[in-house]
Amino acid sequence: MNLNKIRTLIVEDDKKTLEYLRKLVHQHDHLLLIDEATDKNSALQKFSSVRPELVLLDIQLGQENAFDLLDEISTKSFHLIFVTGHSEYLIRALEYYAFYFLTKPFDKEKFNKVINAFVQTANRFYDQSKLEYLSSFVKNQDSQFFLNTGLDFLTIDLNNVLYCNSEGNFTKFYFKEGRPILGSNNLKFYENLLYKKGFFRANRFHLISIKNIEAILKKETLVMKGGEKISISKRNKSKLKELITTLNE
Repeated sequence: MNLNKIRTLIVEDDKKTLEYLRKLVHQHDHLLLIDEATDKNSALQKFSSVRPELVLLDIQLGQENAFDLLDEISTKSFHLIFVTGHSEYLIRALEYYAFYFLTKPFDKEKFNKVINAFVQTANRFYDQSKLEYLSSFVKNQDSQFFLNTGLDFLTIDLNNVLYCNSEGNFTKFYFKEGRPILGSNNLKFYENLLYKKGFFRANRFHLISIKNIEAILKKETLVMKGGEKISISKRNKSKLKELITTLNE
């Protein structure tokens, strides 16, 4: 990697943020802006055509997300800095060995600090020992989740979550221990975020923790470990049973 001019690709769907990032990249001595993308499809094309060394990547890309994008890229010879307004994605971002998780809003000083740190460590950050360390960290922290309440971010243990209930544009988290907490996003948002962490959409209003199911009754009903009963459609019930069977193999 040429540390004097790092070939940089910006993937950002928000126009104002894109303009701001473009300005910051142009002003930094070690970065060379080679292209931009505003959605998943255009980003896929850019990755193969311009071959960036560093990607400033927004996580929410319209109705899609950066993780789906990254899963479709076969050769990951670039470094990642996630740029997002959603701190809830931090743990999952580590699974993709991101160099940094830059949370919006941020100023020029913060941006330059992150880039300067990247310049100093880029050549040695992704050696095998670092990858093993990050894999271990992700595994050990897999149950941690940063829940945005609108006022602050609370660290919750996903093992303690029984289910999530839709409250319009918000979602209420119910726990084995502790009072319910209202998250500032809708149920679909958390479904997309937690589906790889043992959560299943039982019906229109409920996202349940598979590990905290006490029983699956014949009359399309789930009983959670706290005693709560949640309805589930026949179709979803069959999917859930197949999933549980697969997990137990």
